[in-house]
Amino acid sequence: MQQGNLLELHKRRDFSAKLSASVDFIRLHARPFIKALTFISGPFIILGAILMADGYGQLMNLSALSDPGTAPVVLENMFGLGIPIISGLIFLFVAGTLLIATVYQYVVIYDEKKSTDISVSEVWQRVKSFMWTVLGSLVIWSIALVIIYLGGVFLVVAFSQVNTFFGVITGIALGIILIYLIVAFSLVFVVQAYDKTDVFTSFGRALKLIRGKWWSTFGLIFVAGLIQSFVSYIFMIPWYVTFFAGTLHAAEETGLSEPSLLFQIANYTTLSLAFLASNLLNAFPLLALGFQYFNLVELKEARGLMNKIETFGQQDTSDEDEEHY
Repeated sequence: MQQGNLLELHKRRDFSAKLSASVDFIRLHARPFIKALTFISGPFIILGAILMADGYGQLMNLSALSDPGTAPVVLENMFGLGIPIISGLIFLFVAGTLLIATVYQYVVIYDEKKSTDISVSEVWQRVKSFMWTVLGSLVIWSIALVIIYLGGVFLVVAFSQVNTFFGVITGIALGIILIYLIVAFSLVFVVQAYDKTDVFTSFGRALKLIRGKWWSTFGLIFVAGLIQSFVSYIFMIPWYVTFFAGTLHAAEETGLSEPSLLFQIANYTTLSLAFLASNLLNAFPLLALGFQYFNLVELKEARGLMNKIETFGQQDTSDEDEEHY
């Protein structure tokens, strides 16, 4: 599909319409959109999944070394276990950064071209610069959350020394503040993609847009995340089957030991595919937040309406010039 039957982005939408628009966007752009996500973030997801599968496999195999006399061996394996898991988490973090950048830059390109004829190369041209903005925002936001959390824990402990009730109230207040900020700043990446703002300006703009619409944004994140999680669990079923089948097979054959090579390959393959599907499905809540951004901008600034008026005026002027000449 090149033109026609395109989805309008800049318009007001109610709660269900934002979810429907996210589904429609994926349906209309299924091939180029999924292809861009797979080629750009997919390799890092698969590498991360393989490393995580290796780590989980080693973790389960440690149960075979649970005798009291094997404690040093278990400890040595525990140190070795951390390497693939930490490496896997790093790869998945990079994959998440690329996924966010790809989703929103794809939407920007679509809005500019008004076409679904979008190639991986043109998306990558945008992503390779925007990904650093996303990464910087994630790092700054993570550091800020850690500082807020540690400061809150300190206050909880301090107030608990005075009165347990005060400590509980402080803990609840800390939780509310963290949840509010996480929801409020969920629009930061789409703001950066569309408004071309720096990290700190985008945080301020996200807070401004979400003011008075926090609950609807929270509900959208919750429902979209619930849908994403449910579908992701479906893709995890093959891994659960191969993992437990391999474990039972190994136990029946030689007692508690490592699964056979065939089951290990099946385990890595199914877990990699499950991780790939789960991470790609994160595009759904990201798109839902994108449509929330368009909705809030229209409600508070009517940007899309103003663009239509300007375009209409330019068309009228063009028609008058053609008649004059």
